[in-house]
Amino acid sequence: MLANLGEGWREPGDFGGWTPPRCAEPSVLLRREVDEWPSAQDVAALAFEFGDWIEDGWGMRQRRYLAERGDRQGQFDISRYGR
Repeated sequence: MLANLGEGWREPGDFGGWTPPRCAEPSVLLRREVDEWPSAQDVAALAFEFGDWIEDGWGMRQRRYLAERGDRQGQFDISRYGR
């Protein structure tokens, strides 16, 4: 299960009677080759592309790495990572 999502998304253990989505495949490999490392501005776009792929692997169309509510609503919520 994915955890440490952006603010406002339910975390594992907060689902009540609903079963949270799980990745359909047991061994997913995401690979992206680049000819040269992107600029600082383009690194964020590359990271979000990986985030999108991960969400897609869980069958989710929402982008749960973006805050659902709070001061960072609709933005990457870095406060939820690195715990």
